[in-house]
Amino acid sequence: MSRKQAGWLIYGCLLLAVVFTLGYFAGSRNAAHEVQVTSTAPEVRQTTVQAAPPAQELESAGLINLNTADEAALQTLPGIGPELAARIVAYRSEIGPFVAKEQVMDVTGIGEIRFAQMEPYITVEDTP
Repeated sequence: MSRKQAGWLIYGCLLLAVVFTLGYFAGSRNAAHEVQVTSTAPEVRQTTVQAAPPAQELESAGLINLNTADEAALQTLPGIGPELAARIVAYRSEIGPFVAKEQVMDVTGIGEIRFAQMEPYITVEDTP
């Protein structure tokens, strides 16, 4: 292998390392359970895959009451991590109890897709 070829090989390896490093740090800002795959090919559609908590965990716990749940309980919901759980609790402290499930979409970071994932597992029963 010539010196020029070796230089290009080293340059290529360094470039790959930089690209993978940037991809890692860019990906670490995404939600922990979401994976989004996109393509420009006409036969491939954009898909979002959500890793849900084990069904047994949610079934045994019953519905999560948005008006009484602490941050740990809220984190058992699909798509809700520590940051969103803290936002839900803060919103509830500032505004008061939720009157409808859909009101949780007023919390920054919870849109229609995330609400649809968590909606079967939540309730807004009156606070004691």
